This record gives sequence, C-alpha cells and structure tokens, in this order.
Amino acid sequence: MTHQELYQELLNPKSDLVYPFKYDNESKDYFDYWSSLVEKYKKKIDDLSDESLKTLNKAFEKALVGYEEYMPTKRHNFKADFDKIYSTIQRALKSCYMNYYEDAYELLRAFFVSDDFFYLKMLPRTIIEKYNVFSRIRLDFKPSEGKGQDGDLFHLPLQLRHKVASTRYGFLGYPVFYLAGSLETAWYEMNCPDINSFSYAKFKTTKALSFLDLGYPIDKNPADWEYYSFLVFYPLIMGCLISVKHPQDPFKPEYVLPQLMTKIIREMPQEGSPENGEPSTNKGFAGIVYMSTKSPHIDNLHDLSLRNFALFPRNTICREGYDSRYLSPMFKMTDIKTFSHSSESLSEEDSLEVIKEIDNDSSKDEFHSINVTLIQ
Repeated sequence: MTHQELYQELLNPKSDLVYPFKYDNESKDYFDYWSSLVEKYKKKIDDLSDESLKTLNKAFEKALVGYEEYMPTKRHNFKADFDKIYSTIQRALKSCYMNYYEDAYELLRAFFVSDDFFYLKMLPRTIIEKYNVFSRIRLDFKPSEGKGQDGDLFHLPLQLRHKVASTRYGFLGYPVFYLAGSLETAWYEMNCPDINSFSYAKFKTTKALSFLDLGYPIDKNPADWEYYSFLVFYPLIMGCLISVKHPQDPFKPEYVLPQLMTKIIREMPQEGSPENGEPSTNKGFAGIVYMSTKSPHIDNLHDLSLRNFALFPRNTICREGYDSRYLSPMFKMTDIKTFSHSSESLSEEDSLEVIKEIDNDSSKDEFHSINVTLIQ
C-alpha cells in the first residue's frame, strides 16, 4: 500500500477509520475504543510499501531545501515516529485514567519539546491567511449598545471565569475564544437554535495565523511532508475527534486528550507571522482548528468553513476584562447583530436558509478593531 492509498482510505466514508468517530452503540469506554481504532490503523501502517516509507522519510528534507537552518538534527523515521507517538499518547491517557493529569501533561510536554521541538514542529498545521472571516454566536443574550461592548461576543470576561464550563478544548474556569468557519457551522455547534434566540458577529484576521490542525488537510493534494504529518499523527487526530458518548454526564473522557493539547499549544504561542507553505519554520501556534462533531456535512472533509477554531487567552492571571494584549489584536469584528426584528420563530430549514444568506453575502460587513480592556 502507498501512503497516498492509505490517505484515500481515510477519506472513504465506508472506512472504520474515517471521521466521525462515534461509539454510542458499543460497550467499550473511550480508551478501549480509541485503542481499537489505532490498532486497526497500525495494521495499515505496517502494510505501507518500502517505496512509500522511503518517500515519507525524505519528505521534510525535500521540503526544507532552501530552509536548511530549520532542518532538525533528528532524522525522520515514519514507523519509529508513529510508534513513539502512539505509545506516548497511550501512556498519557492511562495516567489520566488514574487521575494523574499533571503526569500526563508533563509526559506529553517532554515529548513535544524534545530534540529541539522535533515533534511539535512536525504537528499538522493550517495557515489562515490575513483577512479570513469567522463567525461566533451567543445564545439567549441581548448585547449592550455600541462598539464599547465588543466583549459581549469575545471570550467570557475574566471576572466571570466561575461560569466557564469544561469544553473539548477548554478547562473549568479558563475562557477559550471559540470561532467557527461560518455562521452555519457556529449554528450547528450550538445545536441549531431558533435564530431569534442568539446574537452573532463576524471576525476577520488582521494577520496570518498558524493553527494546529486536528482534522483532515485542507489541501486536497497534500505535499509528501503533509502526508507524513497527518498520517503519523492520525492516532492523536482520532483521539481528539471522538464524539461524546454521555453528553449529559459531568466527566467526558473524550475531552481529556484535546485539553492536554490545549495546554501544550497554549505554552507555544505564535510570535509574528508564520512562513507560508513550508514546514517547521515556526514552532508556535495561534490556536487549534478541528472538525465539527455536530455538522451534518461529513462528506466534505476539506472545507475550512466547516471547521471550528479555539484560541487561548494568555493574560488570565488578571482579575477582570479580556485579553486585549495578545488575542484581540489578531482580529477585527463587525457590530453585534440579532434577529430581534423577526417576531416569529422559524423552522430549522427556514433558519438555515437565512443563515446561509448571511454567510454568502459579505457586501455589508464592516469591521472595526475589537474594543476590549484588561484590568490587572
């Protein structure tokens, strides 16, 4: 089997190894389900041809011609790297099941920073260009008047951290700034609410941003180094994309691995603008981009508008306000809008049509700098 054939199999909706990953009807717990997925995948890895392994092992060296200063001293070995990634994640999850979460984090952190950040630089990443537009909604919320209240649609203010619940990429008490690639995706993430029940705004990037990509490559024709990155980290990607089996219960093991990655990425923030199109030239990340587990468009694995984005405030030791030093300068935003002019509730089908119109028509969108403050 070639690495291209393996990649195509991971895109096949009939494959057991393709997103979405759901185990509602299985007796297995999260760890056993994830382990069974990776064991199936490992058999595919073992079947890769010698020629494909040779191509993969030379992929980063080939891609970094002209960027020799970024060439790692450690050699790439696809099978050895896969085995190390698999065993490291496995050990980290076992530590979490024994309630040794800090041990799990230290294990993963040591892994990613070793050999001059060898594995951190190898992580799949997506570069979001300047002026890319995202959406965000907030339920059952009437926005304040004027641009001085931009924080109403920014991350939850630090003085309200006691209201922050555990989410896939966020911890209790730690406000994460979630964005969606479109208003439609944001709507699905909030379980398709009545359009009269939420406020929304659009956000536009002010510079290129580099995201850890825990999904399928956006480019339909990946370079060999992108194949390497995606295929070798597929155990991590699968572990972060498994749907919650018991959504009403307090502990969600499906959040453990994503939250550990939040800790890793939060410590490695993006500084400046990333180099576009080349691997390993910037080790930092602005956040994490991941596949929605609620969108019905599971047949479209490459569309950026169907992704979610998690960005992480850095100044959370402050007692109130918003991250106006690191996070808000990355974006501009529109005025906050509602559907309050509509007195009648709409069906989901009609609501979706209205939402699609907003996504498709950007002619009236006006963006301004985000007006929020941080209080020490």
